[in-house]
Amino acid sequence: MVSKKERKRRARKIPDWYLRGMISGSKPREFLAHLALMIWQTWVTLLLLGGLLVGRRLSAQPFGLWDWFLIVLLILPLLLSLIPFITSNVETKAGMLAVRAQWEQLLWYLPKYYKAVSKGLGEPRAELATRTWNGKALVKLDRADEAIEQLEPLREMDGLSEADYLMARVQVLMAMDDYELAREEAQMLLESEPDRVEGWGAICELESLFFSNPQGARLALDHAVTLKTWKNLGPAGDYLHGITLAAEDEHAQALDRLRPFRRWAKAFGSQVPTAWQLWAAAGCVMAESHQALGEHDTADQILSDTRTELQQLGLLGALENFETYLHRQSRLESAHTDQPSPSE
Repeated sequence: MVSKKERKRRARKIPDWYLRGMISGSKPREFLAHLALMIWQTWVTLLLLGGLLVGRRLSAQPFGLWDWFLIVLLILPLLLSLIPFITSNVETKAGMLAVRAQWEQLLWYLPKYYKAVSKGLGEPRAELATRTWNGKALVKLDRADEAIEQLEPLREMDGLSEADYLMARVQVLMAMDDYELAREEAQMLLESEPDRVEGWGAICELESLFFSNPQGARLALDHAVTLKTWKNLGPAGDYLHGITLAAEDEHAQALDRLRPFRRWAKAFGSQVPTAWQLWAAAGCVMAESHQALGEHDTADQILSDTRTELQQLGLLGALENFETYLHRQSRLESAHTDQPSPSE
């Protein structure tokens, strides 16, 4: 017998056909996918409302307020589906181009992105966000020198701080896989602005995933949690907790944190495309934790499912990061294995 808790969990599961529709790049298909999801989740209610309306019409009652009320409820899924269709977000579009590895298209899109962000947040913030995206795209197009150089104007720009400039550099350096320098600059950032939660988050991620330094990751995480801006990270807080616990060999606790995070990231990947990057990284860490717990088949299945899903959804940018992380971990493990024992 399926438990009540399990039935609720299954009911909340986002179907794969919806995810494929929402990241298809076609606005009509995204709209139809959202409408289909709304109907799929409320079909019983819609069927009852439709039956009530048909019953009232067949009974020859005068068309009145109740009929209008039932009609509004029946078309509510359509109205709710129109909201994300009409109110597209430039950050979502940029993020989706990145996780699809459509770097040339991202460069082409950035002038429009800059204009929209400038209207909403002002020119300094638009410059910061646009140049950061531009830097990431140039790195992936093998133009790393240009990527770093085009960040330099941020340093002297009114309305931006040294920490803003360094945070942009950290993100671009991580895209370059230059994790050592990224860590150094994140530390410089925190020296100038110690309450910058993104900086602590970057340190936590670098120490956990790329340097196998649980002490450094824990120090960064514990400090980040004390900041008022910690809540701004939302579900990404579970991700940071999970990868830190895994680095500390607390694998069962790490899995308890990472499982709900991955469910959130997958469900909201269409609205927050960069969540797919963290979803893939979390999958790698979960596989490592299952390996450490002796659950090798489960670990292999997670890696296989993650790779397959990213391929099927065309998220080649997230897939590249996934493979890069696995390759780096394999090299670290080989280096550790090759080290002579103290007795030698």
